[in-house]
Amino acid sequence: MDTFLVTRKIAWGVPQYEGFTFTDPFDQSPVIWYPVRVSEHEIRSNTKGESYKLKTDVPMDPLNAEGRADVNRYKLQQELAPMLVHAMDSAFSGFVIEGLVERGDKTIVALFDCWFVQEGCTGREERRARCLEQC
Repeated sequence: MDTFLVTRKIAWGVPQYEGFTFTDPFDQSPVIWYPVRVSEHEIRSNTKGESYKLKTDVPMDPLNAEGRADVNRYKLQQELAPMLVHAMDSAFSGFVIEGLVERGDKTIVALFDCWFVQEGCTGREERRARCLEQC
């Protein structure tokens, strides 16, 4: 099925004031993606002769009784696929790191889809290979 059609169907099917909810595959925590239509708002302040300017985003649509704005379904439709891919990639990295720790690696550097571990201990190469095979 076409990814565009799937993400459009999901984005337009979520509850109006709740957004898209799923369970993170790594730590099982609930995740909510809830983009809203915003406009930039500027706050200026002059304090003791110094001026400050702060820019922030504020919801454009009226809020409901609970203080929530409508989901921006167009934005959600654009964000769904890349954010799900990023969540899966992040979970995979977490599982690889857990596997390396279980196999005795104590110093691990994770950089995108690369994992650097300390060299020099016997049996480490075999443990790394098994870890990556299992993941």
